[in-house]
Amino acid sequence: NWRVYKVHFVKPIDHELVVDIDFSTISHRNSNDLELLYLLCKEGWTKSVVGEYYEKKQLLSHYYIGAIILDEPVLKEIRKTLNKIAPGIKVDIEQIKKVILEEVLKREVIDGDKAAIAQSKLQKMQRKLKKQATASSLKTDSSEDTTVSEVMLAKAQ
Repeated sequence: NWRVYKVHFVKPIDHELVVDIDFSTISHRNSNDLELLYLLCKEGWTKSVVGEYYEKKQLLSHYYIGAIILDEPVLKEIRKTLNKIAPGIKVDIEQIKKVILEEVLKREVIDGDKAAIAQSKLQKMQRKLKKQATASSLKTDSSEDTTVSEVMLAKAQ
């Protein structure tokens, strides 16, 4: 077996398994096995494919998926779907969140260091998107204002 680890240089120094390759079970017909082999080849190392693979693995981890499921827009979509299934019954978002926390997701997905990291990255991304949305709306508002003022000047002349 060959193993690739990501080392975190914090106190205490920590490591995380990125990939574990068992050469006795690799098949040249399996695309996942070929992707793992590409991580170890010279071209893969020069292109830093291992880092991209690690990021992809992190994004698809149950911590990130759990954080996304518990996010407000996703809970609203679940509520919409439940209202379509049973239109007469009103369901609160907090009730949906409670069911997901207590009955659907495992405890480790919600609590712990990795879950907190996933939640903070999700919140950071949402703040960034919100800033971009407000900046773009301000740009469109200011461009409309100049257009209106230009029209007013043209009418005055």
